[in-house]
Amino acid sequence: MKAAGALLAVLLLAAPQGQPARSQKATTPQGLRLAALMEADSLADPQRLLNYANGGDPAVQGVAIRALGNRRDRSLTRLLLPFLQASDERVRDEAVGAVVQSLKGEPLPGDPELVPAVERLLMSAASPMASWALGHLPYTTAEEVKTAERFLADGGHPPLADGLEALARRNPKLVSFDPETIGRLAAVVKREAPGAWYASLGALLAAHALDADTAKAAVEFTARKPEEDEDAAEVRRLATTALSGGAAPLSAVERSAAITRLLGDPWYTVRYEAVRAYARREAASRGCQPLIDVIRDTSLHVALAALDALGQSCPTDDAITDRLVAESRTPPPMGSWHREAHAFVALAKRAPERAVISMPAFRQHTVWQVRMYAARAAEAMKDVPTLQILAQDSTDNVVEAALGPLRKLDPAAAEAPILAALKRPDYQLLRTAALLVKEFTPGPKLVPPLADALARVTKENKDTSRDTRLALIDAIRAHAQKGDTTALTALLKDYDGVVATAAAAAIRSLTGEAVRPAPVPKPRPSIGPVTPVHAIVRMKSGGWFGLDLGFDRAPLAAARFVRLAESHYYDGLSFHRVVSNFVIQGGSPGANEYAGDRDYMRDEMGVARNTRGSVGVSTRGANTGDAQLYINLVTNQRLDGDFTIFATVAGARDAMSVVDQIAEGDEILRIEIIR
Repeated sequence: MKAAGALLAVLLLAAPQGQPARSQKATTPQGLRLAALMEADSLADPQRLLNYANGGDPAVQGVAIRALGNRRDRSLTRLLLPFLQASDERVRDEAVGAVVQSLKGEPLPGDPELVPAVERLLMSAASPMASWALGHLPYTTAEEVKTAERFLADGGHPPLADGLEALARRNPKLVSFDPETIGRLAAVVKREAPGAWYASLGALLAAHALDADTAKAAVEFTARKPEEDEDAAEVRRLATTALSGGAAPLSAVERSAAITRLLGDPWYTVRYEAVRAYARREAASRGCQPLIDVIRDTSLHVALAALDALGQSCPTDDAITDRLVAESRTPPPMGSWHREAHAFVALAKRAPERAVISMPAFRQHTVWQVRMYAARAAEAMKDVPTLQILAQDSTDNVVEAALGPLRKLDPAAAEAPILAALKRPDYQLLRTAALLVKEFTPGPKLVPPLADALARVTKENKDTSRDTRLALIDAIRAHAQKGDTTALTALLKDYDGVVATAAAAAIRSLTGEAVRPAPVPKPRPSIGPVTPVHAIVRMKSGGWFGLDLGFDRAPLAAARFVRLAESHYYDGLSFHRVVSNFVIQGGSPGANEYAGDRDYMRDEMGVARNTRGSVGVSTRGANTGDAQLYINLVTNQRLDGDFTIFATVAGARDAMSVVDQIAEGDEILRIEIIR
């Protein structure tokens, strides 16, 4: 501890000095916390947040420390380090997450020792999350990585395996685990020693250090107590992914037997991976009957995986093609359309000539998602006439799905619908159209429609138009004549600094002028109440699940969610993205990645984990949350530290089983807030 204290003193001497603290008008803990949240939400001067961080209330300190870390500014790292030694555990944990986030910033000139120094301080920190943080530091040398590995393997702070997993995954070119480290991780997986099963297996896989005996133990991993069943299934699922990718060093016979057995696993997450493993490793030699058998699995996720796999597996087996023809019947106008749509796309990839007869029913279907899948099938079939029809569809998402393939197959036929799409309102469609127009032969006649779209979207005054406007600016830059900056000049004072900077860069490239952006930020929306509540998400299908909101770990995100839910924002919105054994994502008014609430949310990343059932904020970069949320269907350690986690699925005992059954396009009836 003396060595750590001396190191901290040296680091603090080199830290930039702040300004004198401002007086704080709020005096109650609740008032101070709200004031700190307002500073965090406004991205205010860091010194204001430092004032709150140095206060006496742990809840207020936590808000400020987390916000400072999420600046991703290495000049703040040294100012955060003293909080690693704070007396309050909550403050120490927040400091751990904040230090990790701050180190995501650009390296400072002349400061190569910062990361090694932080590494040594974390080893002496009193936070149980320090070991997790050691795996997430931005190391640059194998020596730094080896120091962290040996500390973790020798018993540092729990959770040790989580730190080792992140260390190996994030530093693949620098990691080479010692035999002792590998042995300790393997002992956990084989239940010869206590520890985190899943993370230990993940660490071995990330380090390419899984041996045959440990792989067998992982594939056969079962629960010894009923309450451990889900955790044991997660180990088998991860082991099955290793079988699919060849990371499990089993003989061909052993691998084949394991995959076959796992196709009948009681957990759908394991069966899903087994289907993928069979299609990749076994179908060519053993045939596709096991995949056919799985089409009627009780889990829609598993059944769709089998149908998708049949699009390319066993290509000479006519019986498989006949089965896909039978499965590609017209989807019903109401209810699930998923099996038929996936089967049709698989048929289109496998036997385009046999899919032709069914195409009219799919491209004219009343459910727009079915028409979107028709566009995917048309791409596989190289069906230009169908893509031309769908490129003029009444639903923007269908048009967006058709434009790219149409442009690839017939550029001339695509030009008119792409330009017509610039008049549509959807941000995802506009972005796609702008990206495609940029590829056109350069010509000034293309600038006016691009400029009109840019002006129209800018007038809507939405943060969430950023990606669309950046694409439009880029397209204008590609087609404008030298000196023509009419469409860009006003953006120099845009409310979005990123857009203003892009406009300035475009103007400089067109004129050679050294113009500078001068953004004028717009006021932030009110935060809303930050008192603990619960939520119930009721689906139109009749199912429901609860959410425990994390007002301690992500109060801004939780407050925004509550405010929008109570204003009925989420009513009728869907889970538009369902990636089996990964996440489901929803809450978009446009049912796509680029449509969301008008104001961006602030990141609140810390040490919260992306475990199965955790709920996070979907983003497309720093501070770009648009109120879309995602739910982790499995434990996704690779997302840790990169997304705000603000809730956990809870409520009924089988709440996650409701989430597991959600399919693409399933709609939210309403979200009820329980105070």
